[in-house]
Amino acid sequence: MISKEAKRMKKLLVLFLILVLCLVSCDEGVIHLGHRYEYIPYEQGHFKQYTCGCPSPEILEGHYDHDENDICDACEYTMNLSDIAKILLDYEQALRDEIDKLHAEHPEYIYYYHPVDKVYCTLILDGEASADDIVEKYDMKNLFASANVSALNAIKMVSVDFDRNEFTEDMHRKIKQISEDEELVESLFVDMYRYWSQSYMPKIEYYTDDASILEYKNAPYAVGFENARDIIIKSKAEYDAYLDELLETAEYDYAKERIDAAKDRYDESFFEENALISTRMVVCGSGSIKLTVNNLYISDNKVYVIIRTDEPSIGTDDIQVGFLGFVVNQSDVVNIDEVVTLE
Repeated sequence: MISKEAKRMKKLLVLFLILVLCLVSCDEGVIHLGHRYEYIPYEQGHFKQYTCGCPSPEILEGHYDHDENDICDACEYTMNLSDIAKILLDYEQALRDEIDKLHAEHPEYIYYYHPVDKVYCTLILDGEASADDIVEKYDMKNLFASANVSALNAIKMVSVDFDRNEFTEDMHRKIKQISEDEELVESLFVDMYRYWSQSYMPKIEYYTDDASILEYKNAPYAVGFENARDIIIKSKAEYDAYLDELLETAEYDYAKERIDAAKDRYDESFFEENALISTRMVVCGSGSIKLTVNNLYISDNKVYVIIRTDEPSIGTDDIQVGFLGFVVNQSDVVNIDEVVTLE
């Protein structure tokens, strides 16, 4: 028989657990151990939408069906994953495995999964073959009615391009059959394509365990050049001093003119209620890379600027540079004296 003291201790334990759950719930502006969320399903996948007031991830996650009942295990969307070509599903599983590996190797980052968007099947033809004749011989435009079939005579190829969900096991089998039966086909290539090849973001919890979200607006007039640094500016005097610092190392006339023009952008009255946060120069290897601000966080005497990076599968061959400026409430940053930009 359980004693009264044991029952009392059990009740206290239950109350303690309830209290802990309340403390880690998603009060606005507080970093916590978990999110409340719901899934928003679509044909291609699902979004995880936070219902706790926190910014939701903007990544479409692919459906998955480990128990093979044609219902997504996460969002319960009814689908026909069993129809999707196994080669595609295996490829996507390898992508998820790679993300798990990245999380283990780099716990300071959050990595996001992108499913396949397109499947490009290419038949490489013999030099004497006619791509038009091959397409007509196998009635490929009707056989692959849901795909885009192109006869590329100039380079002796036939391309058959599928949207992800249209690349079924049956479609894969049929195009493999043509490549095996037609003696003028030298080889078949099946390429999986994703619009975004990799997405990642620094994990604020890796750097501090007591961060809170800082409300901000984009600064309408912000100045930064190669010598820019992470800085918080709380007064007109600090603003002018920072511009003078930039001016001292500016090499070109256009830069000096822009810095001079910025001096009158903010006056004493602006800093009565507001402060400015400006970041160092952010540099990445292509202009097609998408950089977005996830959030600004406060911890102790620091503001952390968290930048998310989305890298496309095909990008431009150039360099992207930039800096970020924010307006925040003076009252929110009274004890802040350092800015850290994480990307």
